[in-house]
Amino acid sequence: MRLPRIACALALCLAGCTPKACSEEERDINREVEVLIGQASPAVKEAKRRLVERGPSAITILETGLYQADPIGRIRIIGVLEELHHVEAVAVLEHMAKRDDEKLVREQASEALGRLRNALAQPSD
Repeated sequence: MRLPRIACALALCLAGCTPKACSEEERDINREVEVLIGQASPAVKEAKRRLVERGPSAITILETGLYQADPIGRIRIIGVLEELHHVEAVAVLEHMAKRDDEKLVREQASEALGRLRNALAQPSD
């Protein structure tokens, strides 16, 4: 069930993570998301790489990061979701493509969604 993961991720983003509430991995992912959605810096590229390396375990925290992110931060999140090549990212991108306040973000999410769906439809080697 995703509800405990979502609740933990939300608590992480809103109040910070206490050692008993969330794992060290979740705290690390949260720090990477904070860098990703922050001001442009060389650290953004590394945060993106590390989030992609973490795989689908980053999706829920990336999703909650959307609530804090400005349009550029949300576009960066879109890039990570696409690079994860995981089916769980599809729902997040669909929501962004339909509901984001910014037209550019909706367009970027829609384009990434199309590419992700194509990638997921390809047979694995």
